[in-house]
Amino acid sequence: MLIVAGFTALGVGYLLFPFFTSAMIPIQDFQFHPSTLRIETGARVIWINYDVEPHDVVSGIPGVRDQRYLSNVLGPGGTFAFTFTEPGEYEYYCSLYPHMTGKIVVEDP
Repeated sequence: MLIVAGFTALGVGYLLFPFFTSAMIPIQDFQFHPSTLRIETGARVIWINYDVEPHDVVSGIPGVRDQRYLSNVLGPGGTFAFTFTEPGEYEYYCSLYPHMTGKIVVEDP
């Protein structure tokens, strides 16, 4: 009964959320944690805003978007997910607070 209630109250996606995530990047204290993350090709990364201010996730370096991915503005508790299908280095930042930067390093398994 508890499982059924969980599906109803939270939705199927919420309960399955951890099983489909390869890595999570908390946004907290105006930083991405960790600032550099190494993953394998095909991994899905989820950013979660634990801060009290809104943030976004923009691919590229501050002032130079590279058009690979872009989140909506994430309020407290908001999430954004992206699956990295090609090896390489993917820099990103928060356009609301451009000093916040990070990098995803994607390697073949």
